Amino acid sequence: MRFQTQTKDINPSGFYCRINQLIQPWDPVACDIAVPAHDRRYPEDVVYLRCKIRAVRVEAIPDSAEFGLACRIEDYRIISAQMKIGCGAGLEESEREGG
Repeated sequence: MRFQTQTKDINPSGFYCRINQLIQPWDPVACDIAVPAHDRRYPEDVVYLRCKIRAVRVEAIPDSAEFGLACRIEDYRIISAQMKIGCGAGLEESEREGG
């Protein structure tokens, strides 16, 4: 399962977003987050964070096919734009073991 979304709220420990697929609370999710690079020479540049996140709250959005998803960031690393994957439920075996 892969999806793309935009965060509604983000802080150092997690974020909230809306998605169109149901994820169960406490499911592990692999995610790439684009963060502005804040480089005055290249204002459109972003830095990608490859994150291991955990769904901590999932809620149905009234009158919508979307779900609200609150996630805790458990681990992350900086990656190049060529490596980005979006988001997907579950982690590959190598990611579960820190590989």
